[in-house]
Amino acid sequence: LDGMDPVSYFCEPAPVQGSPDFEYVWSGVPFYFANAANRDAFIRAPEVYAPLFGGHDAMSLARGFLSDGNPNLFVLKGDRLILFYSTGNRDAFLLSEDKALEKAGANWPALSKSLPPSGDPQTSLIAW
Repeated sequence: LDGMDPVSYFCEPAPVQGSPDFEYVWSGVPFYFANAANRDAFIRAPEVYAPLFGGHDAMSLARGFLSDGNPNLFVLKGDRLILFYSTGNRDAFLLSEDKALEKAGANWPALSKSLPPSGDPQTSLIAW
């Protein structure tokens, strides 16, 4: 998330930059928060606030490849944060969200195996 506070996506009009003063490492990944309250909310339910598919572009996954998501290009769907590489990918996703998520979820287990390990195997593979 390039230092963006993951909780802020859900409670602010736009994502807010986090601070190293409010850092929490989950699944081997450091997350930064704007304040202690947001950090504590994340600690209680990281699977709710962490980006889906480890922050990779959901539309790229639906098409069968990995691509990093841009923390400024996102959609909140079903109380989940979904990132995209480009506005084109986000727009394509919005045309058929459920089908794209189904394909991305089906492709994620195999594609995620090519990623370096990030920590706890139970939480590093967040899927839909």
